[in-house]
Amino acid sequence: MNKSNYFAIIILVILFVISLLAYFYLPDVVPSHWDINGNVNGHSSKLLAVLLMPIMSGILFLLLYFLPRFDPLKENYKYFQKYYDGFVLTFLLFMLYMQLLIIIFGLGKTFNFGVAIIPGFFFLFFYLGVMLKHTKRNYFVGIRTPWTLNSDENWNKTHIFGSNLFIISAFIALLGLIFQKLCFFLLIIPIIISAIIIVIYSYYIYKAEKRIKKSKEKNKRG
Repeated sequence: MNKSNYFAIIILVILFVISLLAYFYLPDVVPSHWDINGNVNGHSSKLLAVLLMPIMSGILFLLLYFLPRFDPLKENYKYFQKYYDGFVLTFLLFMLYMQLLIIIFGLGKTFNFGVAIIPGFFFLFFYLGVMLKHTKRNYFVGIRTPWTLNSDENWNKTHIFGSNLFIISAFIALLGLIFQKLCFFLLIIPIIISAIIIVIYSYYIYKAEKRIKKSKEKNKRG
């Protein structure tokens, strides 16, 4: 374990402690789901409310910690390890932030939940964009299309392009703080569109590489 992993464990401990302390103050039934306008449309028991996020965070941390060790391209992680570790910390802080919002809302402090989650998603999307720019080819992290996985050039070009789209999407999501009635769409739509464009771009790079390869082979024969 490196220093970043210890920080991650500290965040998890804080998440569990805050959640367990909240259990003694929350009502028996608490809001647990909100519609696209930020209005409550679902409830759960306080036990589920305080345990779900910490348990999910713990499981996902373990997956993020161990999965690279089973990656056939695990040697490539050393080239972007600090960014990967930074993403793990960013993700856990995001989960902590979401849990705090759920607890505060459950304690009776009402607010537009859809707007409140925007800062958390902004930092998550932004850092994901930063990490993508430095990610090297692997089977678990990044934009894994059939074409990126089979070409370092395709991987690098697609990830630099995708990085920019994710960062742009993060700033578009931030506009939801101003245009609150559109906050859900400003959060979700740019990411969906970005994901589609990235896949198309990866395929375009693949076709371009294929044309160049054919041209070189033709020139050799000529």
